[in-house]
Amino acid sequence: MWQTYREAFEGLGADVCWVDIRSRADAECPKRLEQLAKLHLLFVTGGDQERLAGLLHGTSTHRVLLRRQRDDGLVVAGTSAGASILGVWMPGGDASEESATLLDLSDDPLPRGLAFLPGVVIDQHFSQRRRLARLMDLSSRHGGLIGMGIDEDTAAIIRLGDSLKVVGSGSVTLVDCRNAHVVGKGEPLVSLRHVSFHRAEAGVTFRSKSASSAFAALVP
Repeated sequence: MWQTYREAFEGLGADVCWVDIRSRADAECPKRLEQLAKLHLLFVTGGDQERLAGLLHGTSTHRVLLRRQRDDGLVVAGTSAGASILGVWMPGGDASEESATLLDLSDDPLPRGLAFLPGVVIDQHFSQRRRLARLMDLSSRHGGLIGMGIDEDTAAIIRLGDSLKVVGSGSVTLVDCRNAHVVGKGEPLVSLRHVSFHRAEAGVTFRSKSASSAFAALVP
């Protein structure tokens, strides 16, 4: 897998290195921290987002990345689980594929992501796996979040404080549950009211001064 990514990024003219972290001890390694100090872009690959978070959350690697994103403009990107981990919360083991099409709202806390995007939970393979109901469930937790559903072969390019641009062959869905109200929890029919919904195809750009209330949390 590393070889595939290396060839792809080198084909774009990038000087590529592999930050090989397989344990929390690796995430404290001075050699790894030196690598992070030189990066302009960090790309997080797919896999198991809870395992990734368990390796990184609260470590020196995590703190350095957050500081560099905030102070140095480090670009942070990811695919699949590597995208989900970028939010402050993320889908966990209870977010099953069955819940993708059945709105069954839960109060259970979500696993913590790495918090590169405050107030946001990210789901991926979105349209392909019909995950709208699941994203609404995820977004309704923790007092209401912004849910971002990203299709395959699609990316959301986010400039905090400025804009979100959709590129690729699919779309990005934003679900704003910050003002949502759950009705009928525990009953056969559950409803989620006062939800803002936005779907953007490739080429669409949200800006911080636009009418998109859902995007306000992404560009504070």
